[in-house]
Amino acid sequence: MTGFLSLNKKKTTGVKYPMDLPDFTIEELLQDSSFQHWVYKTDVAAEVKWDTFLAAHPEQLVVAEQAALLLAGISFTPMVIPEVQEQESWQRLKYRLAFQENAAPLQPVKITNRSYPQWSKWAAAVILFCLGSTLFYYAALKQKQQVYRTNYGETATLILPDSSTVVLNGNTTLRYMANWRSNESREVWLAGEAFFSVLQKPGRGNAKFIVHTPEVNVRVLGTRFNVTNRRQTTRIVLNSGKVCLSVNNSINEKVTETLKPGEMAELLPVEQKFTKRRVNPELYSSWTHKKLIFEATPLADIVTLLEENYGFTVKVSDPRIVTRKITGEIYIDDVNTLLLALSTSFDLKLEKQGRKTLLITPNS
Repeated sequence: MTGFLSLNKKKTTGVKYPMDLPDFTIEELLQDSSFQHWVYKTDVAAEVKWDTFLAAHPEQLVVAEQAALLLAGISFTPMVIPEVQEQESWQRLKYRLAFQENAAPLQPVKITNRSYPQWSKWAAAVILFCLGSTLFYYAALKQKQQVYRTNYGETATLILPDSSTVVLNGNTTLRYMANWRSNESREVWLAGEAFFSVLQKPGRGNAKFIVHTPEVNVRVLGTRFNVTNRRQTTRIVLNSGKVCLSVNNSINEKVTETLKPGEMAELLPVEQKFTKRRVNPELYSSWTHKKLIFEATPLADIVTLLEENYGFTVKVSDPRIVTRKITGEIYIDDVNTLLLALSTSFDLKLEKQGRKTLLITPNS
């Protein structure tokens, strides 16, 4: 029963949705052939359609999972799921639950008056148990969670329950359980970008500190590092200490990587492996001190920063100018100061059109 647990949110455009309307019932899903292909992972086109559809309509996720559970429960082909794969699926489910805010209530399935084999009754019991356990876990999670969000262009410094600190960049969400027990791992869930200064846990017990992103888990003891999770890209830069990385959804084997200070790892999503190289860590964490450091940085990278951290929709009049590079430091008290500095450094005109559209043109 692995199909319903790996709902990767792929950003795909131009794909026709499986159904004309987002409101559908469990019975309709069970009879839809493309949905069956999505659950059993037997058709790539169906997987893309349904991943895109559920990403656009997250309110239908619970109904889709109910139907997927039913389809998986009545599968005639028994599967032995490796323990490693079970753990990875559970981690992905925990991450999705941690960031799910408006889960729709489960609706009862209408069953017609007919006889069923004995095995179907056992399957139904198992399905109900799984659904009940998931909802119980979700309810408990919501009650005990601490949630922090930053707006575009905003940074915030938090002190975690173990006195470790984390600085959130703009457009970032961090979640964690309010109470951390001394004998358990310290876990946080990140969407966006953050810089962590982790204290080594005193006394005996499990001293792990784990940062979860949709694709990667970062395990540390006492260290300082930057984690970026943007546009299906995950990057970790280590300033000091030591961290161990693992891929959440690796199926064939457990992909891991260890970083030393001054190293950066990026996940290649298609190959499901890390690339690692030496970098200057300050380039990637300088934003925590209200400044940006550039070393031969192309304008294309800065356009991405303006879109992800400040919420701009950037339009470039001449595609050739995005290859221009800059070296230096820019202090960023506010977004207007940043735009003025960029305009002067690149000899460009940066013009706001409305609140969140930015047009970049060469100076005439």
